[in-house]
Amino acid sequence: MKKITLLTVLFILIGIGSCKKKESNPGYCSTNWATALNDEINSFTAAAIAYSTNPTAENCSAYKAALSDYIDALEPWGNCPAYASGTNKAQFDDAIANARADLQNACK
Repeated sequence: MKKITLLTVLFILIGIGSCKKKESNPGYCSTNWATALNDEINSFTAAAIAYSTNPTAENCSAYKAALSDYIDALEPWGNCPAYASGTNKAQFDDAIANARADLQNACK
């Protein structure tokens, strides 16, 4: 009887330990993307203003670099549950693809 009780407790403990859920939500998804990407947004905004007021090749390069950094920082957010399923994922992926295409055609 003592062995059966011990085995039962052991199986329960093993069962509880193996039921731990895998974390499917990356840590950054728990914050607002605009807050988390504040530095990239500010850099992109400053570069856009600089280029719009003085459209030189140097300002264009800075604008494209800031836009690329922003897109790169934003892209992982497509894996967050709010964006990672169905229509939302398709729209997010399309927006990223369009932004990359706009980047290629920027300053022309």
